[in-house]
Amino acid sequence: MSTARKAPPASEYLQDGKRIVDLRDKDGWKRVWEFDPSKAEMMDVFGGAKDMHGQISHFVECVIEGKQPTTHGREGIKAMQVILASTEAEKTGRVVNVKDYLAARKALT
Repeated sequence: MSTARKAPPASEYLQDGKRIVDLRDKDGWKRVWEFDPSKAEMMDVFGGAKDMHGQISHFVECVIEGKQPTTHGREGIKAMQVILASTEAEKTGRVVNVKDYLAARKALT
């Protein structure tokens, strides 16, 4: 088993609005993710990037104008629960079931 540390991902925000993430492996740097705002399939229904920029802008607009957001907090909580369980899976190197993760966290409180 190798004890060598992996290089952290390199992410860049470019002036044209593109965002990229590269990872380095034994063969060198490789592009693993790219966002290009000029491509329609990379935009969400709010007109923002699928990286939540549009959702956040929509939410702020709703708060300022007193409107009901298209999505509600319960949906956001579900997404956050998945993100937290995924983060735990990455940290531990094992598969983490969202319901099991939430039950374990609840038991700690």
